[in-house]
Amino acid sequence: ATVSVLYCVIKTEIMATLEPDTADVEMRDDDEEESEESEDETNQIKDIALQCALQDDLVNLTVLNESVGGDELIATWLDPNGMTLLHWAACNGSPKVLVYILTKFPAMAAAVNEWGEVPKQLALRKNNTAIVEILTKAEAGEEFSVPERAAPKVLRIG
Repeated sequence: ATVSVLYCVIKTEIMATLEPDTADVEMRDDDEEESEESEDETNQIKDIALQCALQDDLVNLTVLNESVGGDELIATWLDPNGMTLLHWAACNGSPKVLVYILTKFPAMAAAVNEWGEVPKQLALRKNNTAIVEILTKAEAGEEFSVPERAAPKVLRIG
């Protein structure tokens, strides 16, 4: 039930940013304001994509990706530190999102962030063996899939 509610909320947010009600939109001549609005919409979409990667929410990530025109969102998503969605999925232990991204963009396993780290290094640091195994297989060109029973995420305090 929670996934369904989240799906509806994200879809509503996405549609609201992409298809504004024309009756409520003022006509503007100022290109700068339009550019700022476009940048705000892009940032909102990127934030939602990041949340999906962090929460291993493949359903909403695929809906978001399709709603903005295909794989460009995933292929070009970078945070200010050069982290891709694959970096974040690896760091946070999100196997479904990780496999989805690797299936579409296997070369992304070699993406390097600002600190020179590839996604596998982040998973190793977090001691997430299931994610490391998926990334190792992807790097070797072997078949990989979501583990039947991925280890539950552990909340570390302190």
